[in-house]
Formats: sequence, structure tokens, C-alpha cells
Amino acid sequence: MRQIHADLIVCGGGTAGLPAALAVAKRGIAVAVIEDDPRVGGAVTDCFTELRCGDPVQGTYAEALALTAELAPELKNHNAYPHGAFLAAYLKLFEGLPVTFYTGQRAEKY
Repeated sequence: MRQIHADLIVCGGGTAGLPAALAVAKRGIAVAVIEDDPRVGGAVTDCFTELRCGDPVQGTYAEALALTAELAPELKNHNAYPHGAFLAAYLKLFEGLPVTFYTGQRAEKY
């Protein structure tokens, strides 16, 4: 069993875990994100969802959507986006921050 060392461990790299990890990492705290899927992103990347729910006007999700629009200029509908661009936007938000992603891993009590 591999041990992971970080100041904070986030279990789940989806729509709740990624913003939580990003908020903490922006403060210089070392974060490990453990995701059991082969990639982070949650339903957007797992189910190839292209429609978002609601209309976020602030916070991490809005940041990711703004960056998604830059990465996918062919975006015509503000309420839909290519799932790959959304994932690329999130990963770009993490650049240079003290975050390590562990995909294909499960967090279990031992």
C-alpha cells in the first residue's frame, strides 16, 4: 500500500473536489487529490457531459468556464462546452500550484 504525504488530501477529483483543492493550493498548501477514475473532472469527463447546470457567476467554476471558452473558441452556446476543453481548463488552473493528482487510486481506511 502506497502512502501519500501532503498537507491536505482531497478524496475525489470531481466538481466538488477540484475547486476545494484549488482553493487550498492557491494558499500554498500542498494538496494530494485522490481520484478513482483514470482522470479528474467528474461527470464532465466521465460521462462526456457538455451541458452545465445553472449559471455560475463567481468562484472556481466560473473561472474554469471562462478559461474553457478561451481554449475552445468554437464555443457557440454559453451553456455548453467540449468536455476535453473543460478538463484542460481545470488542469491549467492548477499549473504551478502544489497539487499532485493520483488517478486510478482509491482512498481507503486501513
